[in-house]
Amino acid sequence: MVYMILKKVAPQTKEGGFGAFLKIFVYSILSYLLFSLFSWIYFSILCLGGSSDIPKVHFFDREQIGAAEIFGATLSALLLSVVVSYAVTYNWLNKFFRLISASKRSGDKDLWTYYHNLPEDQKNGGWMFVRDHSKDIVYYGAVVGWSEESDGNRELIITDAQVYKEKEDKDAELLYESTVVYLNRKPEDISIEVPTIENYERP
Repeated sequence: MVYMILKKVAPQTKEGGFGAFLKIFVYSILSYLLFSLFSWIYFSILCLGGSSDIPKVHFFDREQIGAAEIFGATLSALLLSVVVSYAVTYNWLNKFFRLISASKRSGDKDLWTYYHNLPEDQKNGGWMFVRDHSKDIVYYGAVVGWSEESDGNRELIITDAQVYKEKEDKDAELLYESTVVYLNRKPEDISIEVPTIENYERP
């Protein structure tokens, strides 16, 4: 369950069948261990009233696993998936090692991912120039969606876009404006430039 949720919501890297199996196995064990911890804490609190007999959770005894254990383990898996998704999305491990000066790596897959994961205030609120070098076209608008990789290409969704044609001997010519623009280009055909806010007003 944890693995399926993370495949939907967390950043992904290519992995083989063994890597997927190993992740599923580890997540399953962690989910049961997490529920065991919650159960122990819960029953320990109940026993503070005087009883020293703490009920046991029978995870590894197939004949004694009940609906409560299965339901509890499922909820624990859901909670674990949320925590792991945060850890993967925001690179908690790398941030910790950078905090203690043990690493300088951001933890992102590449600089494309690193850039798009930056806070909005470092990207002019998402407003930027996107140059399509294959067609000599420049888009100015708010980038609201991007893909890590799609069949080797990069995808972008730009809203409130102004589309310009680059000219060698004069300023770029405004061709048209569009509410939404979808781009699917090779990585080498796209470059992104964030204008200095003081020097460029948003449309």
